[in-house]
Formats: sequence, structure tokens, C-alpha cells
Amino acid sequence: MNTQLLHKLFLIGLFSTLALSALELPNFFSPPNWGQTISFRIILSLIIFIFGVFLFYKPDFIRPIHWKNKESIGFWLLSGLFITYLLSTIFSIDPNFSLWGNPVRSGGFINFISYGIIAFLAFFLLKLRHWKILWDIAIIVGIFISSVAIIQWQGLFSETLISAGRPTSTLGSPIMLAIYALLLLFPSITFGLKEQNKLKKVFYIASSFLFLFIVIITQTRAVYLGLIIASSYFLFSYPFKQKLQSVAAKSVVLLILTLLIGSIYYVNAQEELPRFIRESKILHPITERMNLDLLTHEPRPSTWRVGLEAIKERPLLGYGPENFSIAFDKHYDPSLPNIQYIPEGENSWWDKAHNTFIGTAVESGVLALILFLALFIVLLWQLQKIKKGSPEHTIIIHGIQAAFIGYLIGNFFAFNTFSTYLISFLLISYSLFLIHNLSNKEEVEQAPNKLLRYKKPILISLAVFLIWFNWQYSIVPLQINAKINQAESLISAEGCDLAIETIEEAFIQKDTFLNAYTSFRYAHILNSCGNIDLEKAPEYNQRGYELLKESTQARPTFTRNWIFLGTSINIMLEQARIGILPNLSPEKIEDLTQEKNNAFLKANELSPKRQEVYIEWIRGYIVAGDFQIAKEKSDTCIALDSNTGICWWLKGLSEIFLNESEQAKKDIDMAQEMGFDIHSTSSLKQLIRAYVHLENFSELIRINKELIELEPDVPQYHSALASTYKIVGDYANARREALIVLELQPEAREVVEAFLKTLP
Repeated sequence: MNTQLLHKLFLIGLFSTLALSALELPNFFSPPNWGQTISFRIILSLIIFIFGVFLFYKPDFIRPIHWKNKESIGFWLLSGLFITYLLSTIFSIDPNFSLWGNPVRSGGFINFISYGIIAFLAFFLLKLRHWKILWDIAIIVGIFISSVAIIQWQGLFSETLISAGRPTSTLGSPIMLAIYALLLLFPSITFGLKEQNKLKKVFYIASSFLFLFIVIITQTRAVYLGLIIASSYFLFSYPFKQKLQSVAAKSVVLLILTLLIGSIYYVNAQEELPRFIRESKILHPITERMNLDLLTHEPRPSTWRVGLEAIKERPLLGYGPENFSIAFDKHYDPSLPNIQYIPEGENSWWDKAHNTFIGTAVESGVLALILFLALFIVLLWQLQKIKKGSPEHTIIIHGIQAAFIGYLIGNFFAFNTFSTYLISFLLISYSLFLIHNLSNKEEVEQAPNKLLRYKKPILISLAVFLIWFNWQYSIVPLQINAKINQAESLISAEGCDLAIETIEEAFIQKDTFLNAYTSFRYAHILNSCGNIDLEKAPEYNQRGYELLKESTQARPTFTRNWIFLGTSINIMLEQARIGILPNLSPEKIEDLTQEKNNAFLKANELSPKRQEVYIEWIRGYIVAGDFQIAKEKSDTCIALDSNTGICWWLKGLSEIFLNESEQAKKDIDMAQEMGFDIHSTSSLKQLIRAYVHLENFSELIRINKELIELEPDVPQYHSALASTYKIVGDYANARREALIVLELQPEAREVVEAFLKTLP
């Protein structure tokens, strides 16, 4: 066996994982983290197999872990963290989702344990010179990703790259880009300070300035704070050889901190900033982010309060990895400050805590959080200990410590994705390597491996398992998600028929962990198509209803599944009422009504204070004609948060149906006061149905006139107004509106002329 060749293949596989952060291709590898994690798992399989060969044929090539020594505390903590995550997954509220996640976040236990495996394998098979190459490649990849970010920031190549004020590059988020750049910043600085070769020194220092610039233009306040504190630690504790240098560095830090505090005060004290700041593409966005008024509208603290309540309920093992949304929905309170900007909007749905510490405790329990914090505390402490005995590595170790500090502070307001996980776990592995290598010089005797006699069958079984696993859980899901993305891109370009045909190809591949996700996205595509092709909308909605039923069965803990299912049934019942779905029997309508109520009951059980549930529930009761119940549900909706205008609107609408006009007017005025647009087209159409029910023709005339003012070229509005004028005996205006219909819609001449003949 050619050991060197095998080791080179291992290194190529390991180093290539670093380049995956730059991988972003439309459809197939979108969202970016999805394509990156799937590709990572495939490469990791090859690396695992190579390690297996070394384990059985060249065990002396593998660096041993001194498990009994104190230098191995980090390994024990890391192993304990993964065991805790595994137990949390087993006892998860939704084990399947905890195990696999979905393309939106590309998380789950399988991906998380993969980062741990790569960290252990790097420790086992990398030597010091290999680590240097690894970080060189990481920096080169970081330079490429940073270059893409700058191109986005400048708005260049906007035909192929998305322009953004806060660039995301290939990482999908400015926050992730900022943390990624921060993790590479301090290693670049320390390699540059230690390097003797002038060309390489310039390379490292230039790279560090580039990463610093990327952190700045991402406008990520949490990473700014992490950068400031990590930089302060780096300079205050830097092992200067001369005292004068140390004093000068500390003076610079204090001066910078003073200037920063003064700048924040200045920005918030001025009504208008100087022109050079307002016109600067760098300074102006930063000053906007420094505005303290923004902090008063920050929704994260309220989300953290919800998370803390959830921790109290399941403190030991949490709700399961990736299940923050379940915990959030259950303890969600719309009355918390800024937690909900717009009812029914995305601001009130959180699937991540945007705080790694709270998120870890909610998803995997307090024990996981303790192990996570203890791991970094131990690493920082042990790195500090080996500084004194290893002067040749002191600067590098110092940079790693600074990177960890900045990373932890940045994660107080964020969470991890593929790129930040990969770099942080490799930093952990590198730290363990240095601690183990520099602290322990004694040789560890290899224990005899009793499995050696079965090495060939074991390796063959491992190869077969890895091939099957990658096909079933990597390649097939990758293809399914690519079809979903392709279908969504086809809607506007090629129309709905081809889009539906494309996603149907993805949907027929059953029995994957993406079943719930595929059904949900398919229903979303059908909903979009229904808004484009109104004639086929009833057909699309019925198919969407079937898909949402499947989605709720595959992922019953997802609140929005049940809300969308109930909403879909609401639409079907409304279509049946107005004759668009005439084939629904009374028995079927009764069954659908019961199913709709069950869907909203389930959604309400999952998220008792979720106003979005009540809003759709109330609409369903209005469609069914249960106006008194609709009014009562509206009162509950208002009690949850009286600042939500749509709840007042639905209450007023219910009261109109109940002929309680005086109270209805008060509640509708309150809805407007709370920011609800009572004069929008959709609002006016809802009022029309209410006044048709009451046969209040004077109000119908008023509302139709208002609709015509908003959209004067819609013939249906003029037609409705003409019919209403005829009912009240205003034949002149009825004739005038009918003629306008004829002008707007000449093909309706026969119908219009027939109408005109009915007028005296």
C-alpha cells in the first residue's frame, strides 16, 4: 500500500472542503449552505474511508490522543457535546427534522456531527506543516469570497451577481460573511507577523486588511463588537519584547476606543451629519448602524425572552436540534416589544434565536450549552498555558485566542452556517493539535486492534454504506431541491405549466427526509401560479390543499403548515359559496369545514398566542357565515395584542355582518389607527361582501366608487356599480356606468346592451 499517496488523497479531500465556501450555483446548489453541506458530506465520506484504511493498515500513522492526560480535556468536552446533541436528537420533539434539517438552514445533527468528524480526522492525520498549508488555502479561499463581496458591494456584474448594500458573497448572509472574515482575520495577522519571507509577509498582512475591510462593509454590529474586543485583547496581551512597544500598543487601543465612543455620541447627537459622511459609501452606512434608535427597535431581545421561557420548559435536552421554531411558536407573545413588525409578516416567525448560546440551550439543552462554553474556556486556558513553553508558536496561539473571542462575541447576536462551522471547528482542531503536541512529549503505546482480522470485510462494508448513504441522503435530496429551485425560477420565465411539470418530477421521488419540505414548496409554487392564472386558481388550490395535508403529516410540529392548510380550505369553501366549485356536496363541505377547524385548532395548540392563526381562523368563520364566532375570535385576537390593526378590522367586519353598524365603525376606525389600510382594494372588497349580505345599497355605491377611484380601468367595478344604481332606481347613473363597461370591455357588448334594455 502506498501510504504517501493515500495521505495525499486525504489532504486533497480535506483541503478541498475549504473551497466549498465559495460554491454557489443557481438551482443545483441553492441555498448556498445546502450545496456546500451536501458536497462537504460527500467529500467527508471519502476522507472517512481513507482514515479507515490507515486505521487498519497503518495505525502508527495516526496521531494518538492522550485521553488520560489533562491536555485531553478539550477532546472529552467535544465528545460530550456531540453525545448530548445525539441524545437531544433521539428525544427531540421532531426527531426527523433534528436529524436532517432542510435546505433553508442546512443544519441538523448529521451535518453538525460531520464538522466534529472533520475536526478529529484533521487532528489524527495532519502534521504541523500540513496545518500551515490548510490555513494558507483557507486564506486564499477567503480572499476569493471577499473579492466577490466587494464586487457585490460596488454593484459590478449585476447581471450575474446580486448587488447588495450589505454584501453576502457566496455565504448567503452578511452576518455569516462578517463572522467568516473575522475568523480568518487574526490567523492572517499572526502568520504575517511571524513570517520571515517578505513576499509571504505582504500576502498575509494584505489578506488581514482585506478581511478587516469585509467586516466593515458588512455593517454587522455584533461582529464590530467582537472585532473591537478581540483586537483589544490581541494588542493588550500581545507578547511584545519591549515595554515601550507594549505601552504604545495599549495607548493606541485606548485612543481607538475613545474615538469610537466619541463617534457614537457624535452620530447620535447630530441632526444632520457632515456632507462627506453622507456621501461616503463606507462611512454613511456605518453611521446609520451606529444610530442608537435602531437598538430600541431591535426584535432580538424579545426573541431571546421567548427562548428563555422555552428553556425553562425543557432544560435538560431541549426541543431537539433545528427545533427552535417549535419552542418559539409555543412561547411566542405578540405583545413583546418589536417582535412583530407586520402581522402575518416574516418578522414574527423565527426559526433561529440569532444568539448561539440561547439557541443551543433551547435546541439541545442547558447541558449542551455548558459543554459548549466549557470547551472554549478550556481551549483558551490551555492555549494560554502552552504560550510560555513554546515561544516559536506564541504569536500564532495568541491569534487563535483572539479569533475565538471575536467569534464568541459575534455569535451572541448570530448563529452558525456551513462556512463558519467549518472554520471554527478546524480552529478547534488546530488548538487541540497544538495543546497535545506542545504539552505532551511522551509516546503512547498503541493498543492491539482486535478488529484487524476483519479489516477487509469492515472496509468493504464501510465503502458500501458510504456509497448508499451518499446516494440516498445526499445525491437524491440534492436533485430534488434543484428541481424545486428550477421550478420556482420557471414561473416568471416560462409559465406555470413547465414549472409544475418540473417540480412534479421532484415530488414523485418519495421517501426522503425532504418530504415535508417538497410538499410545502410545491404548494407555495401552486399558490404563486394561482395568482398568475386566475382561471386555474381553483385547480391549483385544490392540489395545494392535498400537498399541505401531506406536509402536515410529514412535519406535524410546523405551525405554518397547519395555518396554510386551514387557509387553503377557507379558499375552497369560499369558491364553493360563489359557485366556482359547484361539485362540492354538502357532506364534503361539512367535512372540509371540520378539517379546517381542526387545522386551526392544531395551529393554535402549537402556538397559542399566534395572531396569524386567529386571523385566518376568523376569515374562515366569516366565509362560513358564523359571524358571532368570528367576532368572539376577533376579541381574542385583540386581547393578545391590541396594536394589531387587522384584528380590529376583522372584528368590525364581523359586526357589519351582524348589523352592529355603530360598533363596527368604531372598530374599523381603531383598525386604521393601528396602521391597517381600510381603503385598500382587498379591504373594500371585503366590505362589499358584507354590505351585499345586508343589502345596504347606499354603502355599496360608496364603496364601488372608492374602488373605481383606486382602479378606474377595471370593468367589473363599473358593472357592479351599474347594477347597484339600477336596484336603487338611479337609471341615469346605471346607464352611464354600463357605457363605461362597454368602453373598457368591447367584447361584452351583448351583455351590456341586454342590461341597458332592462332600464326604463
